Amino acid sequence: MTTQELLQHQFDDAAYQLEKVFDGLDASLDFRLTEKSMTPRETAAHLGECYVAMVKEANGEKHEWGTYEPSTTEWPAVWENMKELRAKATAAVLAKPGSESKASEFIVAHDNYHVGQMVATRMARDPDWDPYSIYNFG
Repeated sequence: MTTQELLQHQFDDAAYQLEKVFDGLDASLDFRLTEKSMTPRETAAHLGECYVAMVKEANGEKHEWGTYEPSTTEWPAVWENMKELRAKATAAVLAKPGSESKASEFIVAHDNYHVGQMVATRMARDPDWDPYSIYNFG
């Protein structure tokens, strides 16, 4: 397996988990698990910034963290925007050899970290939600 193939597998796996953990959110969009936690809406916007940063890094630019403003905070538009930015970021990485380590940092590790936070949030808001539903065993 090449580095590119491994990254694509990790991108696909994390995308599946993001879809599953955000699927069916309603009133919990603005629920904060702890005082310092992000809400699901904030998490989607934050991931959007990570993907914008990744595209910049792949193009040899630096991103100034905290400067990204999502075009909307309305749901589901913020979610759709996040997915579009993620698609651009993963495409940029796969097209630019040498950006793999930043992809691991800005996409793979970040996605997985926030999936974990979202799982905890989902379980706190909905005890019937299945935390194992994020895994693609097929």
